Amino acid sequence: MSVRIRSEREPGALRVLATDGSVRGRAIGSAWLSDVGAWGLVIRQHPSYLSIKHGALHAELLAVSLVIEQVPGPFHILCDSQSVVEMVTAWRKGVMKPIPECNSGTLEKLPVAVSRRVEALTIGWVRGHDRHPLNEGADAIARLGSRSMADGMKRLEVRRRAEGLAVAFAREFQEAS
Repeated sequence: MSVRIRSEREPGALRVLATDGSVRGRAIGSAWLSDVGAWGLVIRQHPSYLSIKHGALHAELLAVSLVIEQVPGPFHILCDSQSVVEMVTAWRKGVMKPIPECNSGTLEKLPVAVSRRVEALTIGWVRGHDRHPLNEGADAIARLGSRSMADGMKRLEVRRRAEGLAVAFAREFQEAS
């Protein structure tokens, strides 16, 4: 099962976006948040073949995949996973580094999708849980997603809460910029 939810707001011209992933038991939440408060979230079940170690990596990569799918670009992604930043940087250069334990059609296509969006996509590392508003917002939305599956939260409630988080964290980012 996979649920995709996104904001009504359009990301606009060159944007800064943060991505993050959350794994809670068998639930994965992967989210992005832009500087103007646009956001996206995918909620899915943690595949049984996937180790706990690679579950977080897959959640983070799914968030990047969601950005590529939903945001026309150009955009700069802030990611708190150094592994993801290294992989995406390699893919941008045409080096097709494999994704560990990858049996997901979405993730199998990600390296090629990144290599096709080189002009529109840049990525950089941001320290996680260090009060960066967009990173904290993406983290909160991703955690909401994984928690919503575990708790059986309705999609409308997830959207309402994610929208509130996105507005608050984007406003904080804009005020700090």
